[in-house]
Amino acid sequence: MRKIDILEDAKGLSIQIKWFTAAAIPLLLFTLIWNGSIYLIYQQIIASNPPMMVKLFPIFHITAGIFLIYYVTSLFLNKSYIEINNQEIKVYNEPLPWFRGNKNFNIHDISQVYVKETKRNAKNGVKYAYELRAVMADGFDEKIFKLDSLESQDLFQLERHLESYLGITDEPVRGEYGYKPNFYKNKSLDLNQNPQVQKEKEILTRSKYKHNL
Repeated sequence: MRKIDILEDAKGLSIQIKWFTAAAIPLLLFTLIWNGSIYLIYQQIIASNPPMMVKLFPIFHITAGIFLIYYVTSLFLNKSYIEINNQEIKVYNEPLPWFRGNKNFNIHDISQVYVKETKRNAKNGVKYAYELRAVMADGFDEKIFKLDSLESQDLFQLERHLESYLGITDEPVRGEYGYKPNFYKNKSLDLNQNPQVQKEKEILTRSKYKHNL
């Protein structure tokens, strides 16, 4: 199955990204085992008529089971949508609501689109993920879209389509995945110069000054 579907027509550019991957199948099995075990254990607890505190003890495990059911169902059913017209970029998830990821951007506020690599420590080593981000006209940096199951080439594909539709000339951005500072030299958009980063540096400097006093 195709992971990404792209359609361009008179209304605009529509991108659909499926959440489902093969990893959802073992997670489904784990969810069934987890909730089945909790059900049997809780049935035994209720049958023994214990104190209320004992009855409430498995509530955290039940909550985790409910979240797993919702998450796995989302993996099987959900898609992320990136809808672009001549005014805005709209990012949302359907059919099940998700607690993050829904965003709107005015296309006239976007000066550059790029891909950024992120990493975090996992049980089996470092886990890498990729984000589609935008440098805004005011210099601020915003995340447009991220889905852990997508590879860097998938995000590069989205970047190319957005740049083509929005008429943005691709420019190197310091901090983007694959950035080569010796090659790009001074041509890049330096994220270290945007006001958001500068403000953080000023706060840190003031904090150090107060500490020294």
